[in-house]
Amino acid sequence: AAAASAGPPRYDCAVAFAVECLSLFCRLAGEDAAMRDALLARGLLEEVFANCLINAPRRCVGPATRLLCTLSLGSEAATTALQRRLSARLQLCLLHHSALPQEELLAPEVTLLCDLASMHDDLWPQRLAMLLGALRSGIRLVSAPPPSSDAAQRPSTSFLCRRLVLPCLRVLLATIAPPAPVVPPMPSGAASPTLTELAGAGGSGVRAAALDFGAFLASPAATFAGWHSGSGATVSPAATVQSRARAAALRCARRWRAA
Repeated sequence: AAAASAGPPRYDCAVAFAVECLSLFCRLAGEDAAMRDALLARGLLEEVFANCLINAPRRCVGPATRLLCTLSLGSEAATTALQRRLSARLQLCLLHHSALPQEELLAPEVTLLCDLASMHDDLWPQRLAMLLGALRSGIRLVSAPPPSSDAAQRPSTSFLCRRLVLPCLRVLLATIAPPAPVVPPMPSGAASPTLTELAGAGGSGVRAAALDFGAFLASPAATFAGWHSGSGATVSPAATVQSRARAAALRCARRWRAA
């Protein structure tokens, strides 16, 4: 792949051959753990990181990232080796980012960093700690005051936010976001589910209320305590008006005392 990136455009067949080999290695490493260990013992991880991810054609970055993730999945030694090389590369790019061309700078490294942090195995805390460290480094550089008053530092700040800070924040948001409730599929020809059925299917602690307007009119003196106890009664309009008036009076009293 490194030789193909330096050649003229007519040698795109070399890039296609490298991409096919990366896909084949990824399939072999994902299907057989013994084959993955054999590939790691022959230095495939170091070779792919140095020649197919860094200074490589854009078409090789995606297959190389998938192969590196597959090689490090469930392997503590491969994960440690990959993180050591990736950390050194990130620190080098962050240290000299203002003097380097920003076309493809940090793009393959951050893509690999985010894909590693999104993997689910026993080593995810180690990968998440690395993501947090890179995020702190990026925020520290963005928040630091520029050394001079010229405007040359502004594109560098926006570049770091776009290439490093925002992708890391997206991964963290996807990590801490609660899973969406699973709603069972509605069979064809069935009626639309009611609010009670949706509340019961969500499973998120929402109390299923019986929305019966006739029962509401028949018991106008019902309270919230009665509904909460499970008797099926609802809150009357008079109680709602009284509670709102009492809240408004308390707000006016607080403003009067503050004045």
